[in-house]
Amino acid sequence: MTPLLAESPPNTAFSGGAHLGHLLSNAAAIDPGLAHRAAIVTTGGKTLLTEGRHSKPDEKFVEEIVEFLIENRILVVTVGDPQGQFEFPIAALRHACWEKGILPILGSEYCTSRKCPRCRIHQQFEERIFVCQRCGLTLDRDLAGALNIYQRVFGKRSRLPEPEGL
Repeated sequence: MTPLLAESPPNTAFSGGAHLGHLLSNAAAIDPGLAHRAAIVTTGGKTLLTEGRHSKPDEKFVEEIVEFLIENRILVVTVGDPQGQFEFPIAALRHACWEKGILPILGSEYCTSRKCPRCRIHQQFEERIFVCQRCGLTLDRDLAGALNIYQRVFGKRSRLPEPEGL
């Protein structure tokens, strides 16, 4: 059991044991981007790319993320843990998710923005837009990271977002 799950508040929606398949059919992953923003992808391929985090207070930033999760009926979300690198408000997000009945899980975000979520090849680049040299997939680098975090934690792939997400 991870420390995050061990810290779960009593009397949450998950204390009775939710069916794992149902949770994963309503899952999402968050990549805390280097540009002080967040990229979110759901099981069904819906995405949210927030504005830079410094454009609003932490509570508004967290509120925007949680509202997106609620709108998309997300039951479990994995957050790539930047381990303090990006000043991402993980504790506030975790608390807000618990309050709304969404199970938060920490996952590693290490190198997720440099791997193609379609063909799984690592790439080196510095641009904000990810363009796979092998299969041609083109999308925001943080969305690529969120897709890879999703697969790493949940062991399956989310649907790729529509090209309009750029």
